Amino acid sequence: MKKTLTIILSMLLVLVLSVGAMAADSDFKHMPDYFAVGKYTNSGAAEVVIPEKLNGEGTPVLYADSLGMNGLKGVTTLTISKGVTHIGDQNVMSGKELTKVSLPDTLEVIGRRNFYQMDVLTEVTVPGNVAYVGSDCFSSCKALTKVTFKGVCPVFGNNVFKNASADLVVYVPSSQIDAYTAALPEGISIKSSGKKVVASTRKVTEKDFAFDKETGTITGYTGKVGCFTIPAKIGGTPVKAIGKSAFFKNPFITVVTIPEGVESIEQSAFAAPPMLSRVNFPSTLKTIGKGAFNGAKLDRLVLPEGLEIIGESAFHTAFGLNKPGEIVIPSTVTEIGARAFSSHKAERVVIGENVQTIGSEAFSFSNNMTEIVILNKNKVEIAGDAFSKTDTEATLTLPEGISKDVYQSYVDLMAIIYPTCTVIEPENMEMGFPALDVMAGMPFFGTWHSVAVFDGTDYYTAELLGMIMDAVLNPDGTGSLIMDGDGTQGCWYVQDGAAIFAPILEEGGAPALEEAATYTLDENGRLVIDFGGLYVLFEKEGAAYSVPAIPDKPLPELNYDNMKYFIGKWEAVSYTMDGETYDAAMVGPMILVLNEDGTAQTIEEGEDPYDLLWAADYGTAYVGPTMNTAAKVTFDGTGNIVMEQDGASILMKPYVEATVIEGADELLGDWYDDVGNKLTLVNDGTMTHTYASDGWVDEYKWDVVDGAAVVTEGRWAGASIYMRDGIVFVDNDEGIFQLFSVDGDLSAYYGEEEAYEMPEAIAVGP
Repeated sequence: MKKTLTIILSMLLVLVLSVGAMAADSDFKHMPDYFAVGKYTNSGAAEVVIPEKLNGEGTPVLYADSLGMNGLKGVTTLTISKGVTHIGDQNVMSGKELTKVSLPDTLEVIGRRNFYQMDVLTEVTVPGNVAYVGSDCFSSCKALTKVTFKGVCPVFGNNVFKNASADLVVYVPSSQIDAYTAALPEGISIKSSGKKVVASTRKVTEKDFAFDKETGTITGYTGKVGCFTIPAKIGGTPVKAIGKSAFFKNPFITVVTIPEGVESIEQSAFAAPPMLSRVNFPSTLKTIGKGAFNGAKLDRLVLPEGLEIIGESAFHTAFGLNKPGEIVIPSTVTEIGARAFSSHKAERVVIGENVQTIGSEAFSFSNNMTEIVILNKNKVEIAGDAFSKTDTEATLTLPEGISKDVYQSYVDLMAIIYPTCTVIEPENMEMGFPALDVMAGMPFFGTWHSVAVFDGTDYYTAELLGMIMDAVLNPDGTGSLIMDGDGTQGCWYVQDGAAIFAPILEEGGAPALEEAATYTLDENGRLVIDFGGLYVLFEKEGAAYSVPAIPDKPLPELNYDNMKYFIGKWEAVSYTMDGETYDAAMVGPMILVLNEDGTAQTIEEGEDPYDLLWAADYGTAYVGPTMNTAAKVTFDGTGNIVMEQDGASILMKPYVEATVIEGADELLGDWYDDVGNKLTLVNDGTMTHTYASDGWVDEYKWDVVDGAAVVTEGRWAGASIYMRDGIVFVDNDEGIFQLFSVDGDLSAYYGEEEAYEMPEAIAVGP
């Protein structure tokens, strides 16, 4: 009986001691919002079990985080209960006495620096559901000799198994040897476990995502799987964007693949996720928005070609416990926003060949950085504080073939904004096109329009000489000269106060300095371009000028010898405008009067005379108040004059005062003899005789004197003109006369008048 009692007491003692050596649920801080248990508070238990339920109730534990099990003494066994999917960063490390670890089949993510510096841990089995093993896991475990993976090769962070035991063997499924060999560091012994792959139970569905079908934008994620690929289509609609704050502060997401077709990741889309370690981007991505990955903990970053814009704070403080290798900005990116990579941990940063601007604090607080590579041969615009709070000694490498001026500009810039950075002089530097001094170039910036031309003596409107041009000078040193819609691209810089513009003669070529033109500013602020002694003046678009572009120039002094040929009245014959000529009768009659005292008038039908001034110089007359606005008048070689202004011209003949002949209306018109010679009488006192044989014209004057029509001037002067029976007679008092009729059906007769027999009268009427 005594012996039996002793055995019972001993068993009770063992039971009591066992219960006292195991951690209770109350030893953990419970966080229902995150389905998590947190800080472990009892350091006396040898066996620690992460519970399945929160506070022993129905809410499952999915997350073990902030356990604080760092360097705990006396803990020999750690069991994570079934149901837990995530172990947060730095939860189990520096265990001096931990010899056994049991991980559940539900486990998906082992966060960074877990099972790190385990002095006596010898063996670990990693379940087949695990998709991510974070940086530094299983590192510096001197006694660890066997790790068995049951599933397909997970994503590994940096430095997994670093400083491992020389006897370590990693056992993997037979079909996965190549995958693990490629993923794990060289030197790790990898052998077949002789087992088949244990299939993963991770699964996401379209129902796990909130989705705006109209815009193709994912707006939220309700799933609890941490490693997954976002669907390319939801409900049959292609996914085009990851919307604002769609995965903001999500505690589960760890490895995310964004599908092809997505073009933009919007503001804060993946901001502040405690476990996000790896993102696989699509080739279709164009824009990463403001703060898109702010506060993530990426262990590696591979940006896709095709990306164009990296927004403000896109990857601010977004890097994990270890160095993420290098950051390579794709060649398609043109803009890196402010604080885009602030606090990054990369040692090397490569900036693509098309990046044009790097914003404020873009690479600040980057104290691992030792090398910067810029691939753009043109100078990149870098903010003055882009590398602020970065004190490491670094080098800046520039591309071969860069111009010496661009190289020197980086030397000068880095001396100010990053003094501990040394700019390495590239090989095969070109002299290149001189860089624009922005301060010196400021007066030239803008778009200029031609307004005048100066030939060294006189000013003319740009239109008059066909010199309509635009000049564009940009602050980045590019520019263009445009004439008649055709533009010549080029580059420019400032030298001795003048802008030197060199055209680019072939696509993709360099500015041709040998073809450079000099642009200066005159005393009135106008741009002046010298075209071989012909100077074109330009005014800046939007600018006001108090002084006219063309100075007033007076007419020549009065000189009778130069003016005498022009003095008199001139009558418009025809107008020529835009290449078309119109008869004066169609446009309207105009008389130009040029007086010998230098005054002039233009007289148009129905208008009051318009007073002008005029003068002549060496065979050319100028009509107008000043030379700037004067019309030019020249002889056309036939006794007529041509008046030209603003591309239009007027042909004018000497003005003849019209004389109205009264009392002989029956004589007016055209009359013919039987061989076709024509006699024409006009009531202005003119008479012509046109010979049908050769078109020769005899000109006469005629008038009515004392009731009888007579020829007053010309070869037939003094001859009488009269009509008998519809026949016009011209009698020269010498007995010689000529006869003309309307239809020319009579015989010309020359001789004595008496020889003419009057036709008999024909009775008219009853």
